Parts: sequence; C-alpha cells; structure tokens
Amino acid sequence: VKILPNNPIILGWSLGGLLAINIATKIKISKLILVASTPNFVQTNDWPYGIDENNFRQFSDALEINLSKGLKRFVSLQTQDKTHLKTLNQLIDKFPASAKALNQGLEILLSTDLTHEFTQLNVPTQVILGDRDTLVPIEINEWYQLQQIPIRILHTGHLPFLDTSFKLNL
Repeated sequence: VKILPNNPIILGWSLGGLLAINIATKIKISKLILVASTPNFVQTNDWPYGIDENNFRQFSDALEINLSKGLKRFVSLQTQDKTHLKTLNQLIDKFPASAKALNQGLEILLSTDLTHEFTQLNVPTQVILGDRDTLVPIEINEWYQLQQIPIRILHTGHLPFLDTSFKLNL
C-alpha cells in the first residue's frame, strides 16, 4: 500500500477484489473497480450471493488430485470464447501453478467476509460481472444495486478478459 500513488484507481479481479476492498478501507482512492468479485465469496444464511463452501472444497480436492487437469477444467468452464483455450492449456502445462498458493487463495476466499467494510466505503465504485460466472453468482447484482453501485454484466464467465468481446471501459 505504501508504494501506491496518491488517490489511485484500484482494480481487483476475483480474489484480488477482496484485496482491493481491503486497500480501499486503508487509504484514500479515487475509484474502486471489481471484476468478477464480491465482498464475500461463500454462501451463508445471511449471504445468499456466494457459492456453497462444499464447492470450494471439491475444487480444492480436484486440484490436489491433478493440478493441471483441475485448472484446465476450471478455465474451460469459465470462458465462453474457446479461441485461446489450447494456448491457455499449453501455458498451464508450461508454467505450472503452485498447489500450495492455489489452496491458500481458496482458504482466503473461504474465510474472508468484507461485506460490512464494503458497505462503509465512500468511494466511486464500479462492478463488472459475468452472467456465466460459476464463482460469483449473477444474483449478486441485486445486492450491488441495493448499494447503488453501477454494474456492467457481460456474457462471460469468471475469466472475462479471456473473451475477445471483453473491453474495460473506465
């Protein structure tokens, strides 16, 4: 946070959205942009906009069994535009991810709820969601609308930047 310029625009995708929200609670920013993100990824009795904790656990288990296969399946399910899928799969094989880092990320998603902190922010915010996202249910748009947050809904999954139609208009 100390190396950021004054009044930065902070953009966070997925887990990075939690980091962006956290940064926004600590320093003055000029804008917060969340892409395929939510202040709470896990469904609870009070938060119907997340996904079931068991789904996270199953994904984590799949990664432990076969990391490369699990990531390839995830990427395939999350992008509608399959143009670059072969290249992405090759990159997954060429630059293997750390199972430890991925599981730590999943644990952060499971244990972090910044809903209260998000509602206390007083900063211009924009949210970009995908209507085919299996990690951030599209129903979250109802909650964002109640918070009077501008929303763009794209015809994408959790990896919108992999679709050729994705354009980030700030």
